Amino acid sequence: MKIYIQRKANYKNTEIVSEKLELNEEILSFWLLNRVEVPNFNNAQEVKNFITAINLLIEPVSGGVYGPVEYFYDTDLSPIESLGNMVITTSSGEAIEVEMNKYKMWDDNQPEGNVKLRDILQEEKEEVLAIKSYSSYSAEKEHNSGFTFSSLYVDYLIPFLSIYYNEKNGKNALDWYDLNSGDKVEVVDDVDDHWVFSED
Repeated sequence: MKIYIQRKANYKNTEIVSEKLELNEEILSFWLLNRVEVPNFNNAQEVKNFITAINLLIEPVSGGVYGPVEYFYDTDLSPIESLGNMVITTSSGEAIEVEMNKYKMWDDNQPEGNVKLRDILQEEKEEVLAIKSYSSYSAEKEHNSGFTFSSLYVDYLIPFLSIYYNEKNGKNALDWYDLNSGDKVEVVDDVDDHWVFSED
């Protein structure tokens, strides 16, 4: 079973959906800058919980692309409820329990594990990666085993994944389609969109 992310929006009175952006272990590890271990998932639910738990820690409080809608956010983009707790293991082997819930990012009213993992993900530090761009950041110099970034932190999922697929496919923007007809739609303006999980 494959898990995908799709962006959805209303554009000129038409409901549109982006191309499917597949997620796999390699992409998740790259997104997370190898700061946490990507587990061996047993089912789609575990993948969705893992992605949701981490993205809720780092997504902007406002101005971001909300999601996953109909999984954590309701269709009016209000949080549904906590999805419970899960344990996420850092690359150093530390197991951190986090609540799958949305808090204001820098408030300290959230569980200790959420704060701890968020700080690990958001620490700006030097990284050496196999490719010369991460999200909207470009490497400062070439390194003998890759490319050096002087100060990186884990970006939230949608900008990372959208840029990753555009660069991989040599495009400047994602492809969008009419949700009902499947016809390709030319999107020339910014859209107020949200994201959802899909699978096959």
